[in-house]
Amino acid sequence: MLTFRERNWAILVGMGAIMVPITSSAACSTAAPEPQSPSSETVTPQVSFADLPGQFPQPATLTDSGSADAPVGGCVNVAGSSTRASLTVADCASPMATYRVIQRVLTPDQCVADADRPFYYRDSQAQWTACLDLNWDSTYCINLDSVVTKVACDDPAATHKLKPISVQPDTTTLDGCPHTGYPHPARHFTICTETQP
Repeated sequence: MLTFRERNWAILVGMGAIMVPITSSAACSTAAPEPQSPSSETVTPQVSFADLPGQFPQPATLTDSGSADAPVGGCVNVAGSSTRASLTVADCASPMATYRVIQRVLTPDQCVADADRPFYYRDSQAQWTACLDLNWDSTYCINLDSVVTKVACDDPAATHKLKPISVQPDTTTLDGCPHTGYPHPARHFTICTETQP
C-alpha cells in the first residue's frame, strides 16, 4: 500500500497533472492513507498548528518562480482529480486551505524528504515545485479522501476524518501520540491525530 506522501506526488504540466509515486512502482490509489500507529500513550498538547518548530526547511526557496502562486509560509488548496489537479492560494484560517507551502524549489526531488506532498508546475515561461504539508487546524478535521478537504469533525458525510490533537517537537517517531499521527523525521516533529467517527 502506498503512503499518503507517495499517493499525492502531483505533477502539473500545463493544464494537467498526474500522480507519480516516488518510491513505489504500484499504481496510484485514491484510497485514504492510513496514519501510523503509536507505540506509547504520552501526549504534550499544543494549541497552535500554525507555527510548528522546524516546519520550514532551509533554504525555504530555490527559485523566485511561483512566488505569487505558492508563497512559502502561505496556504493553498489543491483541488481536482489526480490527472487534472489545480493549486489556489487560500487564507490559512479558511476551510479551503488544505496545505501549507513549506518550501518552493525547482523539481519535486528537491523538496525536503518528509514533505506531505509536492506540487510541480511547468509551462513555457516557468517551472517550480511547491513542497506542501497538510494545513492542520484545531478547529477542523482533515478528510483524507481522493481529494483532501477540511471538514467539521462531526460531518457525517466525511468518512476519513483526522483531528489534530498535538504536536510533538524534537522527535522522529509516534512515541508521544496516543492514537495515530504523521511523523516528519527529516524535520524532527510529529503531528498527533485522532480518527473521528
